[in-house]
Amino acid sequence: MGRFVRKFLFVVIVLLTMFLTTPFSTMAFTAGKPITPGIPLSPGQPIDSGKPILPGDPLQPGDPIEPGNPNTGDNQWSDGNQGTNGNNKQNGAPIDGTTAPVMMPDGTIVVPNEDGTYSIYKPDKDGTYSEMPPNSKDSQSIIDQYTKYKNSTSTQTGKNNPIYGYNPNAEGPGFYEGIKYVVNDAIGQQVNLVGEVLDSNGNYQFGKSGTWKSFLVSGYKLVGQGTGNGYVQLSGDVLDGVLKGTDAVQGFNTAQKGVRDYRQLASSALRTGATWNLNSLFTATGPMTTLSKFNIATATVGLGFSAYETGTNFHAWQNETNFEMKTDLAGKTFSSFGETLMNAGVISASIPTPATEVVGGVLLVTGAVLWAAGTGLQWLNKSKTGRKIIKGTVETFKKVGKKVSELGSKIGDGLKSLFGF
Repeated sequence: MGRFVRKFLFVVIVLLTMFLTTPFSTMAFTAGKPITPGIPLSPGQPIDSGKPILPGDPLQPGDPIEPGNPNTGDNQWSDGNQGTNGNNKQNGAPIDGTTAPVMMPDGTIVVPNEDGTYSIYKPDKDGTYSEMPPNSKDSQSIIDQYTKYKNSTSTQTGKNNPIYGYNPNAEGPGFYEGIKYVVNDAIGQQVNLVGEVLDSNGNYQFGKSGTWKSFLVSGYKLVGQGTGNGYVQLSGDVLDGVLKGTDAVQGFNTAQKGVRDYRQLASSALRTGATWNLNSLFTATGPMTTLSKFNIATATVGLGFSAYETGTNFHAWQNETNFEMKTDLAGKTFSSFGETLMNAGVISASIPTPATEVVGGVLLVTGAVLWAAGTGLQWLNKSKTGRKIIKGTVETFKKVGKKVSELGSKIGDGLKSLFGF
């Protein structure tokens, strides 16, 4: 009897242990019973289809139209759908080619051509497109709208996202221009003005100072950029050119002073029998003034801005395909690079040694010339006649370069045959 009780208790303990340790999900799957998938749908109950599949980012006004597969059926390419400049057309509008078509907010498609002109296609009610005559009344306003969209588009992403850095295609001033004006012009010029006053020993002559003039011209140019007034912009560049011309003259005089200082040091060394070597070129000819120290500080800040703009302009120039905009970017690259050299020249010329004064003077003159050339190229590019002159000049240089290359190749082949290579 005791053995039976012990066996019974053992079986009860084993079964109880299995019941308490086995998951309920395991016990639910009893062999021989069907698994219920869930609650059946009631009549009229909607089916939850889940999350929809997103097709991607929608096109924004100003985005290039990406070419795709041609439609089948009635919208296939047919006679007359092969456009000029290598653009294939669909429904009368181009979809690809050497330059990317851009759709405006009203559906108008603008195609920049290689010669600086534009092809414009207006949408019709039936979904097709009709090309506008090039000299029509509305074509210029559409081109102006296109230019604004193009200029407000980032050259890096191709999207109309807010740009906080320098945008070489922007017509009006943005966040970057505001920061540059405050840091480089407002604060920087005031620092230079303080240096001029401290070095004047109480005899400061406000009318002869170029610092406050530079500050006023910078503000005037910012106003011209903001208003878009061509006369204000032109007069601002002229005034800026006068100031940079003055800086170039001072740079030339500084270079001459460096040469004179070098000669004086050499003559003094010959008279005294002292050893003369290249290290003497970096011998200080006088104390560094307070203004010179301030000039180095502010010119370093300006150097950073202009170098950044030069790199951005050059990158945009490399990626641009339209001749008119590429020419404008080339002018901006030359101008900003000229300002970079001029800032470097101010830093070098502020150090009172013969070598640095000569180098600084040369940089100031060279930078002023490059700035003037780039600014002049931008203004020449604004007129139709100017663009023809630029394009003709470029084509001439290309032909000359090709002839020189062919001549060099013939001379090389002749030398190879002469010496048996």
